[in-house]
Amino acid sequence: MLKKIGIKDPEKQMLKLMESGAVPYRGVKQKDVRNALEERFEPQVLKSMTDEASLAKRYPGVPHEEAAYREMRRLTDELNSSDKGNLVEDWYERMYAQRRAGSSNRPESRQHQKVSAAEWNKNRPASEQIKKDRFIDRVDSVNIGGKEKPALHEIKSTKGKLQERDKEQFEDMMKVAKAERNGVEARGADGRMQKVDQVVYTLTDPRGVAKNEDWIVDQLTKYRNNLSFEVFDAQGKRMMIDARSLKRSKDGELVLPDGIRNRLGLK
Repeated sequence: MLKKIGIKDPEKQMLKLMESGAVPYRGVKQKDVRNALEERFEPQVLKSMTDEASLAKRYPGVPHEEAAYREMRRLTDELNSSDKGNLVEDWYERMYAQRRAGSSNRPESRQHQKVSAAEWNKNRPASEQIKKDRFIDRVDSVNIGGKEKPALHEIKSTKGKLQERDKEQFEDMMKVAKAERNGVEARGADGRMQKVDQVVYTLTDPRGVAKNEDWIVDQLTKYRNNLSFEVFDAQGKRMMIDARSLKRSKDGELVLPDGIRNRLGLK
């Protein structure tokens, strides 16, 4: 990936960082050394993914957001899921969350909200209890009926089916959003604190949407008043899907409409 953004001999540069002591490695766990090296190069990678001038040269005539998406995919599609997930989340933060944070009339935005299972589960019915500590990617917002409302926001870059641990995490997020009392609070667009009762689930890869289409429809049906999915097509155009997006098939089942399915390349 580093060679793709024009960094020459990245292996040699990493070795130099370790030998100089800039990135300690003696007696340090391999995972921690790797994370430290990634942190060193991440600003350059994110700049390649988001800088308007360089993206305009690489993708002439392509709108900035779409060009940034294509560059993100070019650089991350071959990474392992852990490295890819962290980098895509940081890309999303830079492309959308940071730019929106300065806008007027928007709810509070913050990253990595911890929900402690021990604290959360105190004096709650079993139906509201979560299985383990949860770290929600963002407390952000979603537009509902023309109004911005605070939302718990999870960002997934998977191209395959969600794993059971992902679905368990999702169910716990929905429990937090739907809790009748003492839920997560955030400052709304009007400046007042309010309970967060919405969840936005972002899938950045349309292949991941295709693999989880039935699950997405099931969750929108189950949590129709509290859930939205944000998805990207292959060109990098975003769209929001909620229960109002669904339609009845000839068999009477709720499904994604053909217009959305065609945009996402679903078969």
